[in-house]
Amino acid sequence: MFDSAIRYSRAAQVLQENGGILKYPLQVQLLRSFAMELITKAIYYKINGTEWDYTHFFVNIFDKLDKGHKDWLENEFKNQVKKMGKDPLEKHLRKMGETVPIGLRGHLEKWSPIFKNLRYPDCENKKIYIMLYFDQIMNSFIRFYESGIEELHDGKPI
Repeated sequence: MFDSAIRYSRAAQVLQENGGILKYPLQVQLLRSFAMELITKAIYYKINGTEWDYTHFFVNIFDKLDKGHKDWLENEFKNQVKKMGKDPLEKHLRKMGETVPIGLRGHLEKWSPIFKNLRYPDCENKKIYIMLYFDQIMNSFIRFYESGIEELHDGKPI
């Protein structure tokens, strides 16, 4: 799952570099959303040794992590934003009256319905979602997955 998440993320990046959200809006959003779903499932599996029940709503998977893991990921997200800088679209979205999520969980909650909303034909909510801070979030999840942080429980080593 982890490797697939990285590949979907990379595919979205390639599209982004070759026309981006204006030329390939649905494809970029679907790839990013699916990458986010797979990486949260990979983290859940690595920590718990079991797969998550069928869902595309990755915020639900995030919510099932213990407090220490969620806190670590939230802090790493803040560090990634500081390191990589604020998303330049955030300012424009705020001017347009868009609600910009706060924190990692806020972004995950806003993005969770994207895959279902865009993929399934019976869904009427096919709109363009601006996925602010996607790279910062993916980098946070990648660092978590690759660093052995799964041995934390409520923020403390087991």
